[in-house]
Amino acid sequence: MNTEAFFNEYEQLAKQNHVLTIGLERRYPHNMLQKTFNWEYSTPIEVGFKDCRIVKHSWTNLLQDLVVTLTQMYPSDPFELYQFKTDWSKADVFRPEPFINCKKINKNLYLNVNFTALHAIWFIQDIFSYYKIKPEESFLVVHQAPKGE
Repeated sequence: MNTEAFFNEYEQLAKQNHVLTIGLERRYPHNMLQKTFNWEYSTPIEVGFKDCRIVKHSWTNLLQDLVVTLTQMYPSDPFELYQFKTDWSKADVFRPEPFINCKKINKNLYLNVNFTALHAIWFIQDIFSYYKIKPEESFLVVHQAPKGE
C-alpha cells in the first residue's frame, strides 16, 4: 500500500468512526444524546453549549469551570442544587461546605468531583439536563488514551 492509499483509507475510517485527528492525537466527539460506556481512560478536550466553550484537560477542572459557568448564567438558590441527584450514584453531588474531593463553586456551594472519566461525562449530561440545555445544543470532545482505544 502506498502512502496516498494509506491516508485515504485512514481518512475514510476516521470519518466512519467520528474521529478528529490533530497531529498524532485522536479526539472523539461524544454523542450527547446517549450515555455510553466506552470512555474510561479518557481526558477532556472541550465542552460547549450555546455561546459558551470551556477548554480544560482534566475532568475535575472542567467540571468546576462548567458548574461555575452554569451557576453564573442561571443563578438560583444554592439550596436547590443541594437536592441535585444522579440516577447512577447515591453520593451527594453538591454540598454547602468543603469536603474531600471537592471543588469550590462559590461561597456556599462545593462540587464533589470524585468521578471516573465515564461518570464525569454522565455528570455533564445530567447537569445540562438539570439546566434544560438540550443535548443537540451541546458538545463534548475527549481524548482517549491508547489503552482505552
